[in-house]
Amino acid sequence: MKKRFIFKGMSLEKFNRYFKSDEDCYEYLSNIKWDGDTYVCKRCGNTHHCKGNLPFSRRCTKCKHDESPTSGTMFDKIKFPILTAFHIIFDVCRLEKGTSSAMLSEKYGIRQKTIWAFKRKIQLAFHSQRIKCLEGIVFIANFRINSRKKQEQNDLVLIAGEILSNGEIGKACGYFAEDISQEKIQSFFEVHISTKAKVYINNNDEYKLSAHKFHIERTNSHSYLTLSQNHILTVKNWLFGIHRHFSSDYIQGYLNEFYFRFNSRNDKTSAFDNAIRLMVYNQPIRNSYDSQ
Repeated sequence: MKKRFIFKGMSLEKFNRYFKSDEDCYEYLSNIKWDGDTYVCKRCGNTHHCKGNLPFSRRCTKCKHDESPTSGTMFDKIKFPILTAFHIIFDVCRLEKGTSSAMLSEKYGIRQKTIWAFKRKIQLAFHSQRIKCLEGIVFIANFRINSRKKQEQNDLVLIAGEILSNGEIGKACGYFAEDISQEKIQSFFEVHISTKAKVYINNNDEYKLSAHKFHIERTNSHSYLTLSQNHILTVKNWLFGIHRHFSSDYIQGYLNEFYFRFNSRNDKTSAFDNAIRLMVYNQPIRNSYDSQ
């Protein structure tokens, strides 16, 4: 069985050598979608296929249903060439600080709302790769964002990250909550943090009360405070520096994007392939701008 080609790299020159046309992109999607020849007809369940009408599509030999490489993925029914979509995802992955929909709109000559809708799909796909079970020593930090919906209460962003033996941050994740409750704190801990981890907090009894199954310690360590505060500053600078204006409805999406890149920083060359796989494995989402 032929092993699928996996693109690895951060060079635009290398990217352009491998992805020169829409057909190159359809072939790449096809090899991910049906990796290991895992074809199953969505209509009748038949496992045998022949060549379909569209590039790299597959036709069921039983019911004759044609399925394209983009069908059932987040690339389904996009309003611009698939090669452009690949370029946008490559930009999102390779640029250290990411890029805004306004910048991408100007670069590719596509309406900003259309770019925003596609970038939103990318962010939602990144959500499916949520970091689970942070281990070892873990810090918890938070910051508030002024809400346009609420005048009396600000929205909260919770951040958790591993503290490595060299004093740097390992894996990390961010969670947005319009209101913070004991149930949400408990859920955040259970999804993202191992019960064997030692969790450091900064004078917040609410964490201890809400996540009572976890080993939580309060600390005023200068190194811990500096590490967590510097990380928060990095997140906030990215949120408000690149994007500036956004609704609280989409903050989690921006956090998904930030932490996808952050957790890919030690293996940047695989980030593009990981992003494409997440787009293929997630179900299509219809944005209001898709039909415009």
